[in-house]
Amino acid sequence: DLCRNVLWPISVCTHIDGQMVVRYSTDHISPFPSIRNNKPFNISLTKTATGTVFLAFTDPAIRYELVSKEVTGSTSARSQKVAEDRRQLMEQRFKRVRQDGYCCLDLSQTGQVGMAVPIFVQGSVFAVLSLRFYTSAMSHKTAIERYHALLRASADKIEGGIAVTAPMLNVKARK
Repeated sequence: DLCRNVLWPISVCTHIDGQMVVRYSTDHISPFPSIRNNKPFNISLTKTATGTVFLAFTDPAIRYELVSKEVTGSTSARSQKVAEDRRQLMEQRFKRVRQDGYCCLDLSQTGQVGMAVPIFVQGSVFAVLSLRFYTSAMSHKTAIERYHALLRASADKIEGGIAVTAPMLNVKARK
């Protein structure tokens, strides 16, 4: 319904093994698709709005472990300092995302922007709902004004659907 309303491609993603997995995408019904594949595929955990939202809203210990894997390379003191600086910059971004409730991030070298919001189950981020648009079509600010509330409402609707099926799944949705 959201894609039919806004026309831009919508995706639902979950986290598995340090990657975000696109579980479902509406590229097949959007007039602006960039991906024609509706099979699950992996995207970056740290370089996408989807991954950034997941990291921002996940448990701090899990976030630290995942970000550490991403930023740690060499064991030299200089490399460790660079990694720690990068981790701190990422934490600042995550704090901002938690305050805003969303992330809007350019997707490198694609001419697209991803905007994402969390979907919660049992008070924890369970999945991420995202929308992609072209930078040539609108600014971040315009997209946020037009689509953030719609994305959040759709994420809330998904959470509500999970709450209805939760007894069958043995999970509790966030109140």
